[in-house]
Amino acid sequence: MMIAMLHCTLVIAAACALTRASDLEAAPGSTHVLEVSPQIPFNLASFLIDAGETSPFGRIAVLEAQIKPLFEALPKHGRAGLDAESAKYALRRHFLEHRGWQVRALGGSNDHTTAWSRSSGLPALSAPGRLADILERAFVGTRYGLRELATLAATVEKAVRMDCNELLSAALAVHGVAEEDLKEEARDLVIQTFMLFYLLPDTDYSKQTSDSIKGYLGLAERVYPGWSATMKWVQDVQRTMKSDQGTLQGFVEEIVFSYRHVFEDQCSSLRSLLLKLEEPGTGRVLVSKLRSVSPSAHIPNSIWQFSESNAELRDMGALDESDLQHPTIIISNYMTADANCLPSSQIASYCCMSECDALLAGLEVRFGSHSVSPQQLSEWTSALNISDAAAKQLWAMASSHSGSLPIHGKAFAQWLHVAFPVKCPRQHDTQGWVASASVAVEAWWHNIRWVL
Repeated sequence: MMIAMLHCTLVIAAACALTRASDLEAAPGSTHVLEVSPQIPFNLASFLIDAGETSPFGRIAVLEAQIKPLFEALPKHGRAGLDAESAKYALRRHFLEHRGWQVRALGGSNDHTTAWSRSSGLPALSAPGRLADILERAFVGTRYGLRELATLAATVEKAVRMDCNELLSAALAVHGVAEEDLKEEARDLVIQTFMLFYLLPDTDYSKQTSDSIKGYLGLAERVYPGWSATMKWVQDVQRTMKSDQGTLQGFVEEIVFSYRHVFEDQCSSLRSLLLKLEEPGTGRVLVSKLRSVSPSAHIPNSIWQFSESNAELRDMGALDESDLQHPTIIISNYMTADANCLPSSQIASYCCMSECDALLAGLEVRFGSHSVSPQQLSEWTSALNISDAAAKQLWAMASSHSGSLPIHGKAFAQWLHVAFPVKCPRQHDTQGWVASASVAVEAWWHNIRWVL
């Protein structure tokens, strides 16, 4: 498990008058895939546009293009668009792929993801709270087209930028400086302080002095082993940013929007280590073997500990107890567990990228549909390195679904784990393993797992 930390975020209050999302003007060059009657009851423009800020509609058009392949592949209710759960799923996939974020207000794989809260005394109102309120009301009794999804995605991004602005203001205030008066040394100190507030919130920084903050900066590496590597990356970003992007606000936004690359480096190192420990071909590691390894001996600046109890691994959905004498962790479930995300704010956590989502994205782009025929599946699997047994099982599953297999259903997700145990997580629900449609796949897995 990642080093236990509560991660900080500063937030601000934002008032939005009630109206319809359709009041937003169309972005030039963008298209509506469906003629959806928007019913999101908010004037998002008042949230998205600050005085003097450029129009968000260009960004909404970019987000439409990014979300479109997934949107087109998801099942819809005729011309009424996506239902709320499908819309949330699409946005979760989008942010994990493009930002490495798991957005709290969109839910996660475990209910406890929303339980994280900041322990510091930094101001706590209310970009995260306002965003949660917007999304909670938006996902009630309506359908969602591509424009609505893109607008909500832009709203999340805007809340993160507002968050950055307040956090930066607090960093400037604690040192008693103004941005326009900063010299190089003071600027570096403010940036380090911003990162301290962002990554290590366990102290009530609002009651600290400039000298005490400098003391905390000297101890940061002890609390967060990735601190030095993070600050080196921050310096690299600072050197490469162009002069026209040189405002401090723009810089810290760039840091927050790009930090997933730093976190993903840690994820890649963890994934490589687990693969070295894997029982060949199973996508699993013996719990006893995992606990005998010190991650810091294999991963530079490791933020991982391998300290979970069996109960914690079970709660993460990462424990396979089919052999009670030799329990194993499921690599793909462990990698994508909420407990291994970095909760850097009340808006979003950084999480390891899902390699299974990349497989699904390839299917979605290739066929543009939520269900795929056996012939299409054969075409797809022929280009992949999977066993004949796995390919035959997929064909049989498609045949049992009237010749067309839903690629976002639990049965297909369970098959993906069988065929790609390292990349795709095993499916489970709050009562245990998924039932009904996946029972046959699960039984088949136990019969052939050692020969895949």
